[in-house]
Amino acid sequence: MAEIRQPTNEGVVRYLERNPGNRALPDARPPRENQRDYWECGAHPDIVERLWDQLGKLLPVESRQVVLGSPALVHPESGVVLAIAVGTQYGLRLPTSVMRGGSTAGYADANCLGRRPRDEHSGGVW
Repeated sequence: MAEIRQPTNEGVVRYLERNPGNRALPDARPPRENQRDYWECGAHPDIVERLWDQLGKLLPVESRQVVLGSPALVHPESGVVLAIAVGTQYGLRLPTSVMRGGSTAGYADANCLGRRPRDEHSGGVW
């Protein structure tokens, strides 16, 4: 697995490290056996299932990682965090073109909120 601590993931790492206990955890590790991380990583098990089993089903299995204590999908070669599960929500990294296209479909454009598109997720800012 590539390095998680890189400029592309700076916002995600900062967001996850806002909980001081996460700073002592490994940057990334594979999920434990018996689906323990579905229940023990601070995200609702339905959200972890959605992230790993549904959204990530076409990705290589090594894309499923626990990043600083949170279930995540990580590009196995680049180390870019593609999605994370937190509580009853998940955040997705979307290309700028998708974020900009949202305004034509009736969704607020991230740029009109005064933030860079890659910093947006449903529950706040990375």
